[in-house]
Amino acid sequence: MSKRFFGIFLALFATSALADVYSWTDDQGITHYGENVPAQYARKARNLSGKKDVDRLTAEKKVHEDFAEKQRQERQNAQNREIAKEELDKKMNEYAIEILAKQKARSLTGAQSTVGATP
Repeated sequence: MSKRFFGIFLALFATSALADVYSWTDDQGITHYGENVPAQYARKARNLSGKKDVDRLTAEKKVHEDFAEKQRQERQNAQNREIAKEELDKKMNEYAIEILAKQKARSLTGAQSTVGATP
């Protein structure tokens, strides 16, 4: 009896590296193992190789990684927008100061020319 289980285990282990191994129970209650499941038992078959679970876990991990990457990119974009806004504000302030300085210089120049003028 134990040799039979060892043989099944060995067969499952050896073939799991190569292909998916399934188990299913037929209408007489007999459990079968193999790579190909008869169509009438496809819904009841279980994948014993674990590949589907690994694929599912890999897909879930990828979804989480993609989500984390998207969040990281959104944070980076927000930081870039904030930096660009600060730089724009700084340039606008510099320009406003420059305009005010030119206006003041013109008003002083105009005031000096009227001081020396005679009516």
